[in-house]
Amino acid sequence: MKFVLQPASGSAPQKHYRETIKRRVSLAEIQELVPSDVLSDLETIYPSGDFVVWGATPGQHNDFSFAGISAGDQVLFYAHQRFFSTATVTYTRAGLRALAKALWGTNSKSKKTWELVFF
Repeated sequence: MKFVLQPASGSAPQKHYRETIKRRVSLAEIQELVPSDVLSDLETIYPSGDFVVWGATPGQHNDFSFAGISAGDQVLFYAHQRFFSTATVTYTRAGLRALAKALWGTNSKSKKTWELVFF
């Protein structure tokens, strides 16, 4: 198990946190947005149909960090120099662009979306 430090300062990350961590997402909401193998895996992992989800934008640093995240890792969310929430990683998948755009939109500065996704 590793710890994944996840910054969540600023209005956009805080909004994302409220919408996809604090409020759980349902499989019904995403079934058309992910490949069938991902949906099948998530149905197995989350028989209740509800889960939390977070993502990172692709780029050299994030790509490297994301590659090291695996099931069982603990995500520590922090803002304003303090940790405020944790989550346990159950599944990861890069390249879930349609899901990321639907959940979080596109970063206004980089024009990228948070398609490095972990559940």
